[in-house]
Amino acid sequence: MVGSKELSGFQPRTLAVLHPVRSRHSLLKLGLVAAAGVALPLTFVGDAVAFRDRDCSDFSTQRRAQRWFNRHGGSATHDPWNLDADNDGIACENLP
Repeated sequence: MVGSKELSGFQPRTLAVLHPVRSRHSLLKLGLVAAAGVALPLTFVGDAVAFRDRDCSDFSTQRRAQRWFNRHGGSATHDPWNLDADNDGIACENLP
């Protein structure tokens, strides 16, 4: 058993760490940090997959290439995949 003399050096702040409300709050913070640690790398992976380099040979028809080009933000002025060789907004014009 702990005597009162042994506890006399403890301050209320020291014991407050064990308070259940603070413990739940700390666990919540820990959970959010852990979730962010998992979500952030997945976000970067998602961006890398979305920017996967595409070539006209990846598509069987011009219509499919155009649909992909439009859905991913392609335009006459924005074509990071070089699907629109003459910058007219039409992707893979050489495909059937």
